[in-house]
Amino acid sequence: MLIKLSTDKTVSETAAALQAAVQTNQFGVMQVHNLKETMTEKGVEFTRECLIFESVNRNKRRSCTTRT
Repeated sequence: MLIKLSTDKTVSETAAALQAAVQTNQFGVMQVHNLKETMTEKGVEFTRECLIFESVNRNKRRSCTTRT
C-alpha cells in the first residue's frame, strides 16, 4: 500500500516524525530505502531526496509467524 502525504518538513524531520509515530502506534519499521542513494549507485541521476519505509504491524506479524 502506498500512502503519500505532503509536508513542509525536511526529509530528515519527516523521517524522524514517522519513526516516532510508527513506534507510538505499535508498528515497526522493517527497512528504509534511500532511493537517491540506490539510483546513484546504479548510475542513474536522481536529485530528489526520497526515503521509502517498509512498516509492519507487530501484532499481526507475530500472529502470522506463529501459526501452525
